[in-house]
Amino acid sequence: MKRIIILFFIFITTIVVGQVPGNNLRKSFSDMKKSFPQMEYGWTEDGKAYYTYQENDNYHKYTYYFVFQNNMVWSESLMVESLGIIPDAAYIWFVTTAEHFFSKSDWQKSDMDASIIQAANVFNKDYRVVWANKFSAELDYSNFLIYFRYNPDSKTSTISYFMR
Repeated sequence: MKRIIILFFIFITTIVVGQVPGNNLRKSFSDMKKSFPQMEYGWTEDGKAYYTYQENDNYHKYTYYFVFQNNMVWSESLMVESLGIIPDAAYIWFVTTAEHFFSKSDWQKSDMDASIIQAANVFNKDYRVVWANKFSAELDYSNFLIYFRYNPDSKTSTISYFMR
């Protein structure tokens, strides 16, 4: 059963993240409203408009955060929280996301209960690993940054994309 759950999370992560990480950066506000019709306005600050969107599946609560500047997505984040059905579901989501990204670089995964990954600041053809530790990492692509982390206190995982 545990293997089925982990395979499910790997499958979902692969769809969400893709080979080169898919994202909504530079998409127009009208395109985003089509994809996320229930997107809610939060506030405007320094010429940037902040929106959120939430959805659930059987295991997680997903909260999307979008920042628009000049009518296009400037940054986006996805926060994953466990609904309590599977203990540590957000942590499992984080681990499968990390495994997906780092299997394509010189990172090495170690035991899940120890350190998730041990990293060297190495280059590969797609991105540079800026830094990493047990619960977070930053990857530098040519036109955007990716930051992701697991917060053991709140038991949430977050992946964020930032335009250059």
